[in-house]
Amino acid sequence: DLTALSKATDFDRAFIEQMIPHHQMGVRMATMAQANSQHQELRLLQQAMVKAQSQEIEQMRQWYRRYYDSP
Repeated sequence: DLTALSKATDFDRAFIEQMIPHHQMGVRMATMAQANSQHQELRLLQQAMVKAQSQEIEQMRQWYRRYYDSP
């Protein structure tokens, strides 16, 4: 939620805590779309989204563990 994020005392922590589930939902949506899309261009975009957002989730998890000593 943008309001909570804008008022967070630790912006970076709140950003990561919100972005991980946001990207997880994006991966789930893109995976579902890959199985159901009729257009090749969309399937290619969805494939790229799954790869990029999965990598970003892992990167944010690593940063979170490093900065906040939690999973």
